[in-house]
Amino acid sequence: MSVFAVLATLVGVVGAGWGSQFTSAPFNIVMATIVFVFALSFLGVWEIPIPGFGGSGDTSGREGLGAAFAKGILTTILATPCTGPLLVPAMSWAVSQSIGVTYLVLMSVGLGMAFPYLLIGAFPKLIGFLPKPGMWMETFKQVMGFVLLGTVIYPMYVLSGVDPDIVVPTLLFLFSLWAAFWWIGRVPLTQPRARRMMAWGQAAAFGGLLGLVSFGWFYHPDDGFWRPYSGDVLAQHLEDKQTVLIDFTADW
Repeated sequence: MSVFAVLATLVGVVGAGWGSQFTSAPFNIVMATIVFVFALSFLGVWEIPIPGFGGSGDTSGREGLGAAFAKGILTTILATPCTGPLLVPAMSWAVSQSIGVTYLVLMSVGLGMAFPYLLIGAFPKLIGFLPKPGMWMETFKQVMGFVLLGTVIYPMYVLSGVDPDIVVPTLLFLFSLWAAFWWIGRVPLTQPRARRMMAWGQAAAFGGLLGLVSFGWFYHPDDGFWRPYSGDVLAQHLEDKQTVLIDFTADW
């Protein structure tokens, strides 16, 4: 509900639509990074050290409202690729209405996404209809890891349309994160806190360094030298006695 309240404000004040954030290269990089890192956790490369988030044992009393709220925000954001195409008609209509109608529509969407959680919270006995825990959960988690890896393709595909020159640096950065979180995973959660924090520090330093290398050395954005072919522009350059270099190739 909070995410859609912010979205309604952006729609009403700024004019941004649901899914328009994917036109931003930094947003796509962040989304690809989050999904990729979570996929690594699901595949067993590292363990998420957050009580109650995929861990073992009863941690409901230690999680706190802040962690639950943060997970709700993350769940809503990660659902953007799935909900975006379905919400385009509703969004297109809502942005043309008054600000009150826009808030009403988007908050209704947020309520719909939250409804399953509210239903189980109001009637805890519904948990009994959920599958019982077992070894199948580990297999299911790993399968979901591969699904998340496949999901990374979506922000990378959108990124290729937003800024093709940044795709390769992003892939290199993701590969460096793979190595960083593998290093974190080598230190189990049962180890002393100091040793785990050291592993996190070393991994953060490595990931940060490779991030600077990836986006500093391997990112060469378009400097504006090239422009799409136009017969009129070509004729104008030739009329001005300017040298013109035409680059053509096959798009495959």
